[in-house]
Amino acid sequence: MEEVREEKQTRKPKASKVTLLKNIKYNKQRYKIGEEIEVDEEERRAFVKAGIIEG
Repeated sequence: MEEVREEKQTRKPKASKVTLLKNIKYNKQRYKIGEEIEVDEEERRAFVKAGIIEG
């Protein structure tokens, strides 16, 4: 049972696809307006706050 608990704690955050409203450089790559990228929940909140994606 201890092994199962460890696996749950190390899960990656759920990623979702978002459409960009601005040109950005993300993970060493450039993306243009209208492109779709996958971001996790934490990044999504930051992007909404910055106006990069819709909230």
